[in-house]
Amino acid sequence: MLIRALRCMAGAVAGFLFWWYATPVYNDAIGAASVQILQMDKRLCGPRADSVDRNLFVQPRLCLVPTATIPADQLTYNIILLAALFAMGGRRVLAFIISYLVVITTHILSFAVSIESTYANANGTWSEQHYSAFERQLWISTEFFWRLVGMFAIVFACWWIAQQQKESLSHRERVARSAG
Repeated sequence: MLIRALRCMAGAVAGFLFWWYATPVYNDAIGAASVQILQMDKRLCGPRADSVDRNLFVQPRLCLVPTATIPADQLTYNIILLAALFAMGGRRVLAFIISYLVVITTHILSFAVSIESTYANANGTWSEQHYSAFERQLWISTEFFWRLVGMFAIVFACWWIAQQQKESLSHRERVARSAG
C-alpha cells in the first residue's frame, strides 16, 4: 500500500512538472486545433489563437469581434491526475499513452467550449447581440460542467477502463496457468 502511495505521489510530481513546463507549447497546439473546430461558427469570424505564457488569446481575423482570453492551463491540469493514477498501477505505458490521447482530444474540445462560452457570456452587448439567452446558458453550463466534473471524470474513466483490462488479462493468465 505504501509503495502504491509513493508511486502515486511520484506520478503526480512527474505529471505536474510535465504540465508546468509543457503548458506554453501545449497551449499553442491545442489552441490551434480548437480554433479549427470554431471555424464553423461564423460569428467568430475565422478565429486564430495565440498562446502567451499560460493564457490563450483568441482573436477573430475577418471582422471586429472582441478578443477572448482563456486561462488555458486551467483546462489541462487533469494530466497531473492521469499521471498519478497510472503511476500507482505500475507498467501500463501503452494504456497511459492511449488515455493521454483521449485526454488530449478532450482538451481540444474543452478549449473550443471555453472559447465559445467566453464569446457567449463575457462580451456584454456583443454577446447579447450574437447569442440567444438559451445559447449563452448552454455554453456557460457546458463549460462549468466540464471544469467541475467532466475533466476529472474522463481521467478516472480512462484509468478505470485500463484497470479493468489489466485485471481481465491477469485473470486469463491465471486461468491459462492453472489449466496448463
